Amino acid sequence: MFKGFEDFQAMSKEGTEAVSASVAVWAKGFQTVATEVTENATKAFEGGSAAAEKAIAAKSVDKAFEIQTKFAKDSIEAYVNGLNRIGEIYAETARQAYKPLEAQAGKVGAKVNAKAAA
Repeated sequence: MFKGFEDFQAMSKEGTEAVSASVAVWAKGFQTVATEVTENATKAFEGGSAAAEKAIAAKSVDKAFEIQTKFAKDSIEAYVNGLNRIGEIYAETARQAYKPLEAQAGKVGAKVNAKAAA
């Protein structure tokens, strides 16, 4: 009976370590996303300010409209690219965070199967 408790205790410790490793990966992933969002927001603000200055300095309404149209196109493109990048970060984070849990689940499954077969 005591051996079973030791096995349970060891599996519990390994499980806790796997969860801790997974949480650490998620924390790093969220930090990466936060950095990406901050950079995208900064670039958007700077691009908007530059476009506004150019539009105000334009010699004609047509030129101002052209500047605004280019800014809108570039902004949408940058936004979509930023969303794609964030999606890639989340997907990679999920893959990496699942690895320690997957490994631990495999160990537990093997131990349970071994005990059941015995």
